[in-house]
Amino acid sequence: MNKYMILGHPGHELRAYRWMEIHRPEVFVLTNGSGSLSEGRIESTDKVVVNADASQGSFFGKMQDGDFYHDLLAMDATRFTAALVDIYQSVSAAGPRELTIVGDSIEGYNTAHDMTRYMINILCARLRAEEYVVDNFSFNLVDNPAETALLAKDHDQIIHLDDHDFQRKLAAAHNYPELAEEVEMAIAHAGADAFKTEVLLYQNASSPEIPAPQEPVYYETYGRKRVAEGKYADLILFSTHVLPFAKACREQFHASC
Repeated sequence: MNKYMILGHPGHELRAYRWMEIHRPEVFVLTNGSGSLSEGRIESTDKVVVNADASQGSFFGKMQDGDFYHDLLAMDATRFTAALVDIYQSVSAAGPRELTIVGDSIEGYNTAHDMTRYMINILCARLRAEEYVVDNFSFNLVDNPAETALLAKDHDQIIHLDDHDFQRKLAAAHNYPELAEEVEMAIAHAGADAFKTEVLLYQNASSPEIPAPQEPVYYETYGRKRVAEGKYADLILFSTHVLPFAKACREQFHASC
């Protein structure tokens, strides 16, 4: 059974580091993590992937963060669809018809994270329609994983790291210079022991659903604040931007292959 990890931004792999060590997936990353100012952090993720004995996928940090947000506001899903087609062709060309695909969850925190999950669901629905057997899992990026584990259901996967496993994961996080502040904030908020647990939530939808994130949607609330401060020129909303963009991606993907 082939294993794949699909991420919106480099650095997300740290949340499922032990899973990556165990299964050695092919890792796809949509953006280079450049944000609005930095040059990106895809090289740091490359090192994490190599150290975990996983491998780069065909689409690995090829998209600038700014390009994604520009396209989302312009309702131009061409670039995002091209990434989906690239990943689909890579997965389908590999041969095995039994797959596990893991990646970002829908949390309403970041539009790129959520769009990555919509992409994964669209991909898995297409593969299932072609009679692939696909296990589809998501992992959260902003929660306390120890708390999420308490809510896990029968088909979800929970990985408990021993001390040696955790030290490797912690070292990978501390050796990721671009995320140093975020790592320290996460540990300060949840406590280091919370990250001894990794939770993969099973996605059983057989159709390419485009569900709304739970209210309140953080990226909308935060966006309104930044627009009011004059920091952002545009406000991204689920119903106005993300939903139609996801639908366009789905339609263009099916028209392309």
